[in-house]
Amino acid sequence: LYSAAGVAQQHAGAPWWVILGVALGGFVVLILTILVHEFGHGLTARRLGGEILYILLWPLGGLCVHTMPQNRSVPEKLRNDWWVTFNGPLTHIFMTPTWIAICASLFNAFNMNQYTTSDLWADLDPRAPGGGLARHPEASERAGWAGVLLLQLCSTAVSLNVILFLFNVLFPMYPMDSSKLLVTGLQLCGTRPQRAARVFIWVSGVCACLLLSLAAVYLYSWTMKHRGKDDFERMVQMISMGLVPLPLHVMLTVGLGLWGGNQTWELYKLASEKRLHHHPLFCHVDHTSRLIRDLANGRPDVFVEDRIDRYEGDDESGADRGRLPAPPEARQTNGAVRLVNGRIVRD
Repeated sequence: LYSAAGVAQQHAGAPWWVILGVALGGFVVLILTILVHEFGHGLTARRLGGEILYILLWPLGGLCVHTMPQNRSVPEKLRNDWWVTFNGPLTHIFMTPTWIAICASLFNAFNMNQYTTSDLWADLDPRAPGGGLARHPEASERAGWAGVLLLQLCSTAVSLNVILFLFNVLFPMYPMDSSKLLVTGLQLCGTRPQRAARVFIWVSGVCACLLLSLAAVYLYSWTMKHRGKDDFERMVQMISMGLVPLPLHVMLTVGLGLWGGNQTWELYKLASEKRLHHHPLFCHVDHTSRLIRDLANGRPDVFVEDRIDRYEGDDESGADRGRLPAPPEARQTNGAVRLVNGRIVRD
């Protein structure tokens, strides 16, 4: 839609089918780009002995669900996870120059002015609507509207690859690839899981705050530009129609900031309870189990299995400090009931 708006703004008189084609075609390019990204994860997992189960696609990202061999040491599992994660963003390093080369070839094929460095930077800048094509008003005359559509889709593909790469690498918030790269990298460098979790919580929390601050700046700038009476009436009309009178990039930035903050809080709670092994980023953390009374569900007479992290240097007493020890009869009689002459008797 952003690219379609750029076409409508820079090329007056563009047919409706060109604008619609840019919007729908841009969505198709986005889905294909995400698919290639996820195949970067999945094919690497297959190379290392795993299997691809399925790939989930949606406009804001994707998820490649795969298996990995378990008969490996923890350092080897961490190395495999790091490479599987790394090869997702790596696909953008190859896709971006490919689309740039296609753009340059189309410029020559349509006898347009040469594809310059300024055009390249305009395509690489996600903030520029229309990309490098916006600098060539002669495109509709030399390439025709079908050529404008094709050129704009290539320019959109370049911008999408830049956006996806930067966001995956520069914002280490779960489930972004950079979160896995940071956590596994720290552990491969000898950092203990609990310390790696603390570092990631701080980094992820700062990124979430930066996104929310950026959204506040965007919102302030947008508000200053729309202070007129007509703008106010238009916003009231949108609210009456059930719409949110805010720009998409503001709502998207707020949503990502809140989402990242919530994920950081969930990880903080797991780390405080020594249950990091429940989180996908720390699935290789060693853990132990024991029987405790089921006080959480109001059943103090029933014993359930409780799993907590076991870190290097923890002894049996230190790992379970503060927890109610299970009596011997609980392990022998399956909780607070026992069999007497073939009958179940509650103690």
